[in-house]
Amino acid sequence: MEYLIYQNEEQKGPFGLDDIQQMLCDGQITKDTLGWQDGMSDWSPIGEIVQIEEHVVSRSVSRGARVEKTVDAAFARFVTEEQDPAAVQKVINRIKDILTKGEEIEYVGVQKKPVITISPDSVVLTNKRFIIARPKLTGFKFEDFQWREVYDVHLSEQMMSATISCTIVGGQKTSIDSIPKKQARRIYSYAQEV
Repeated sequence: MEYLIYQNEEQKGPFGLDDIQQMLCDGQITKDTLGWQDGMSDWSPIGEIVQIEEHVVSRSVSRGARVEKTVDAAFARFVTEEQDPAAVQKVINRIKDILTKGEEIEYVGVQKKPVITISPDSVVLTNKRFIIARPKLTGFKFEDFQWREVYDVHLSEQMMSATISCTIVGGQKTSIDSIPKKQARRIYSYAQEV
């Protein structure tokens, strides 16, 4: 069976099921990306058309060799909106070490600059904190703020991406640019709910 997808106001494809699964895994599409297959009368979310596994097999090329790793469903929920799976896995592994009792990761947004980004910054939202994780040569630098300290979260969309700014009670401000718009909107929406 072959599938077409509709993304960024253009039709792409046809793709096989393996291609669709890989694009989902790589964050190129989400289960909400519109898709179509022969016999359908209209476009529908690709997640309603194809059977999405509870785990996703992520394939990446490392030093010329094909490496396969299984990503469980708990991780897969953080790569639904074009996030780089490797960057998300790296930041989640580090964030888990600093979570407090009862604190859970709710969302991860990953910076995606127009040129290649080797170590992207990330916004991690937990039920207790707003965290910006900035990779450094020797690890990560975390800027984290309890939700009760957050005065305002602002979204500024540019042509290709968006900037998220967080202002703390007392006036301190931090921001992260080059966040894909869909991710930035989710971050903003979550912050406004909190």
